[in-house]
Amino acid sequence: MRRWIGAHAVLVAIESERIAGVAAVRADGGVLLNYVAPETRFKGTSKSLIREIEVWASHHGLERLTLDSTVTALRFYLSNGWTMTGPPQPGFGVTTRHPMGKAVTVVP
Repeated sequence: MRRWIGAHAVLVAIESERIAGVAAVRADGGVLLNYVAPETRFKGTSKSLIREIEVWASHHGLERLTLDSTVTALRFYLSNGWTMTGPPQPGFGVTTRHPMGKAVTVVP
């Protein structure tokens, strides 16, 4: 984790003094992680984290973000302006990953 923090932008969401979620993005705009603790799901934590990644990307001059969504998170990303960039691909083990992208809106 220390290497990830040193090499990437890592954001942490805190709720009631506890970690509610963690997100990470590479310098090239590849979102590596957007994880929310199960007890904080559907409370806006993931939406806040992905929005902060978009702000970070804008401030770093990126034009596009990319990620591989799980089936579970697919609806979330689609409802937040992300689009499919290709067909589903084999993931880890029996999982499937869904390549997605989103244009970065310039934030003043």
